[in-house]
Amino acid sequence: MENPLRADEYGLLEQKMKLLKKEQSFVLEDLHQLAETIQHIFENYHEAERTAWSARQKCVENYSFTAMEEALLTIFMKYENCK
Repeated sequence: MENPLRADEYGLLEQKMKLLKKEQSFVLEDLHQLAETIQHIFENYHEAERTAWSARQKCVENYSFTAMEEALLTIFMKYENCK
């Protein structure tokens, strides 16, 4: 025999259901935006290619091991000196 939900359990369940509905609506909005973005990329391939190349260059310049070497070396040296 199943236990019926108590009033406080029902309240929590109701809150969770509302949250789930909100999350699902965000997902649907995100999917719509994703679809629009993908369509824009296919319609403007050369622009997307330039944007991608620019983003890659920024990552290489700012976040590669070569670019981060000095900062990482300083951190590792501090750690090494703590031993």
